[in-house]
Amino acid sequence: MEIVIFSDKRDTEKCFSKIQNAKQHTVHIFSLSEIRKIVSNTQSGALIYIDVTDVDDRERNNALRFLSKLQGYRYGIIDPRGTIKDVAAEFHNGAADYIGKEVFKEGITVKRLKNLVAYKEIDVLEKIGKEGAESITERYILSGKDWSAVKQGQEYTFCFMYIELDNQKELIKKYGPAHLDEFLRSFLELIENTVSPINGKIWMPFDFGALILFPFDSERCDAILTCFRLIMARKIISIEKYDSRALLSYRIVLHLGNTIYRSRGNTGSIISDSINTIYHLGQKFANEGNFYVTKELFEFIPGGLKRWFLPAGSFEGRETKRMRLPL
Repeated sequence: MEIVIFSDKRDTEKCFSKIQNAKQHTVHIFSLSEIRKIVSNTQSGALIYIDVTDVDDRERNNALRFLSKLQGYRYGIIDPRGTIKDVAAEFHNGAADYIGKEVFKEGITVKRLKNLVAYKEIDVLEKIGKEGAESITERYILSGKDWSAVKQGQEYTFCFMYIELDNQKELIKKYGPAHLDEFLRSFLELIENTVSPINGKIWMPFDFGALILFPFDSERCDAILTCFRLIMARKIISIEKYDSRALLSYRIVLHLGNTIYRSRGNTGSIISDSINTIYHLGQKFANEGNFYVTKELFEFIPGGLKRWFLPAGSFEGRETKRMRLPL
């Protein structure tokens, strides 16, 4: 069953950790502000949870009213602080579950979900909206949690990471022809060591950077947190890795898209809109020292990090968000 959670709290995901480990369920977490957009693109039959912690009365009531009018879904309420005083009234309005303080602490179990499904019957709709929306998992050609199922010549959905060093003229001047190649090799080695623990592969290296691929399973994108850390750690990297007081500067773009997969060094004949998109964003749109994610990746930003991303405008019809840089 597809479980879609709307919450802006960091600890909400822990409540569903037992479910995430169960193969028969997929869990997705989004910001509460995205509820109408995401639900409209979620397959009928999904279980929707809304976290009302620290949500003002008006926003909470509007969201619950919206959920109560939906057809083809079950919905539940996450309320560890006891904000809602009349819980029974919420069940009368159509809620299928209520997670209070103790249940939140213990975590949701597979057994609880089975009981919930038996308690609340729904009519699963064949289509949603005018054209019928695909479920979250049906939008993609999943490449998996690792590289074990990825085959040469097959098309898959990947998380693409573009990273390129800034201040290239200064770097050429600083290191000179004799040492520049050594510095660039060292930088790529740093990136490779950073992304390989989360199954990232340097796929298309270029003069001052690289395009990196991550397998995608529709549940999460660990590259977001890794890139966030790369931006936060630039001073430490500059001092420890390069013994330099000057801040190492690079720009990063993450995008979710499709491409034919071929091994590194055999990619010259690949034609892909996703590859063109991320190169254009990295070379023509991204500002120095910044980290961007495209619209396709918005929904996979971990709840605790969402507040660190700001709208950055669109480029070639592609909406983006930019990480808010630390002072």
